[in-house]
Amino acid sequence: MDYPTLMASERPEDWGQTLYREINTGDKHQIKVEEKFGVRVRILPSLAGTDTWHSEKMFVGNQRQAEAFVWNKDAGLLGTAIYTYRENK
Repeated sequence: MDYPTLMASERPEDWGQTLYREINTGDKHQIKVEEKFGVRVRILPSLAGTDTWHSEKMFVGNQRQAEAFVWNKDAGLLGTAIYTYRENK
């Protein structure tokens, strides 16, 4: 999906006023970051467990994680916190 074009088209005035442009999505159960034309698209990990749907889509075996970001309007991304789920056995 072309998220940058979608965001610029839906909110052109807001888009034009931004200094930092990043889109976060988590639907792929992996970690990936791409940057193109000044827009960073970050695919985040998932905390979701494995069920039949996840098995059929081969979303199994990855670490279950969540990421949080600390942003500053002027300075941009300041930090990241990562939580890794560990099942009690």
